[in-house]
Amino acid sequence: MINVANKRVTVMGLGLSAGGVGVAKWLLRHDAIVTVTDLKSEAQLSDSIAEVRSLGKPVEFVLGKHRVQDFNDTDLVIKNPGVPNDSQYIVAAKKAGVPIETEISVFIDQFPGQVVGVTGTKGKTTTTTLLHQMLVASGRHVILGGNLRKSPLDEVDAASENSLAVLELSSFQLESFKQHEFSPHVALWTNLLPDHLNRYADMQAYSDAKANIMLFQDQHDYFIANADQPGLKKIIGQARGHVFLFSTEKELPQGAFVRGREIILKDGEAELALGVTKKLLLRGSHNVANVLAAIAAAYILKVPQKTIQEVAETFKGVTNRLEFVRTHQGVTYINDTASTIPSSTIAALNSFEQPLICIVGGTEKNLPYQELSDALARIPKKVILFESLVGHRILEDMQARYPQQAKERLVAPLAANMSEALTQARALAEPGDVVLLSPGAASFGMFDNEFDRGDQFTGAVKAL
Repeated sequence: MINVANKRVTVMGLGLSAGGVGVAKWLLRHDAIVTVTDLKSEAQLSDSIAEVRSLGKPVEFVLGKHRVQDFNDTDLVIKNPGVPNDSQYIVAAKKAGVPIETEISVFIDQFPGQVVGVTGTKGKTTTTTLLHQMLVASGRHVILGGNLRKSPLDEVDAASENSLAVLELSSFQLESFKQHEFSPHVALWTNLLPDHLNRYADMQAYSDAKANIMLFQDQHDYFIANADQPGLKKIIGQARGHVFLFSTEKELPQGAFVRGREIILKDGEAELALGVTKKLLLRGSHNVANVLAAIAAAYILKVPQKTIQEVAETFKGVTNRLEFVRTHQGVTYINDTASTIPSSTIAALNSFEQPLICIVGGTEKNLPYQELSDALARIPKKVILFESLVGHRILEDMQARYPQQAKERLVAPLAANMSEALTQARALAEPGDVVLLSPGAASFGMFDNEFDRGDQFTGAVKAL
């Protein structure tokens, strides 16, 4: 067990999304001597700083920069998972023999109950949140956390051996599992699609990072995976625990699938009917897959059949993922800021029958965009592009390959900010249309993060 009392601990990355704040507060509650360092300024981090200081305990803030001395002359470094392992400061800590942990590795070290981990390129948050609601509805004590703007360390001290933790885990967070040779009791992998190729050398390296979610399981554990994903076939074959699959495309001898429109879960000779897909409130076939994944995990964790079905059929989705914001003057506004890769935006485009005005573009992650250009040339009524690297890539690709559609659908000029994008959308939208924010790219530069992007969109729409 990690003991931080009276130890000097450097928190690298306070951030705006709860993880760094959760770590800092937990350390202070356990009497650590804390230094928080972040490249952002005090003004940018004012809310996070205020929350840490609310405990009334001394803490040193080093903002707008990092100092090597905070990494090579300390007892422990806890880094934000977004910091690459080849950061000069992390390298300095390693050379000095300073242990390096993350928020999630600290939580797992301290948590006495069973851990359920959910990873995947897309669908993590929807699946994690739905599974959490099923478990809570069954009467279990469950801690929700991970890549969710909510630190599980806020609740870890009150947990018992009977508690469950449901964690959404990114590839960055899963990197720390390897050094501890840890995998969750129940590991769920939604899909594997190109992403984060600005951090990983190739798809194999990205997949290897995610594979830590099941690599250290044993015969007492469970691995749930998407049977429709060719990229997961080899991973499934390496599983050491019990394998449960889910599929929207075929029936399975063991797992959750759709027969006609009926949701079926099969376990050996046992077969459960868990409602029909048309009763689900979530849009899109990709969300049917997320529901099947959550159902499989809930079944393994012994949630009653009636509870599984009731929660699945009443679940309205989560913020920032095909989130209904408002209908104004006959136009429906949808916030899908969490679509940060092209395939996710394509899935969003295919989820609507109404005429679409789509807002797209953002920061480059070294991903291919030809298929998204194909979809944008085929599906939306109009396309508003952010003034960004990805915006210009799509613009140039569509002008080269789809000159007529580019002329008819692409809105000029490219939007310099969210206000400008929404102004363009309002001018073009007619009653019955849908204005869809689904960027297909990262957010940094124009926005603090994807959540800030979604908040700006939602706030502007509600102010119409």
